[in-house]
Amino acid sequence: MKNENASRTANAQKLAAASKPAESGAPNFATANVETAANFNKPFLRPDEAAAFLGVSRRTLSNLQRRKTVSYAKLNRVVIFKTTDLLAAVERFRVHAVGG
Repeated sequence: MKNENASRTANAQKLAAASKPAESGAPNFATANVETAANFNKPFLRPDEAAAFLGVSRRTLSNLQRRKTVSYAKLNRVVIFKTTDLLAAVERFRVHAVGG
């Protein structure tokens, strides 16, 4: 019983620490995926990485591939996307503001 209470207290303290802002005043994003952010600096991305890069689902990316909306390369059975091609596809579909 005492060990269980101590465990609950420790978990509550960890949760409270993760939700508090850092000393600099910036929020502490304990769940941020640093690895995904590092992938965006790579010249080529696999399909899952490319979908995360665009902020779409893997299925949406597959539909964009099928419709030839985004460029990709297929090496044997491995599909890769060039990050510059993904950014160019986004630019092609940019909606510009009117007026102003």
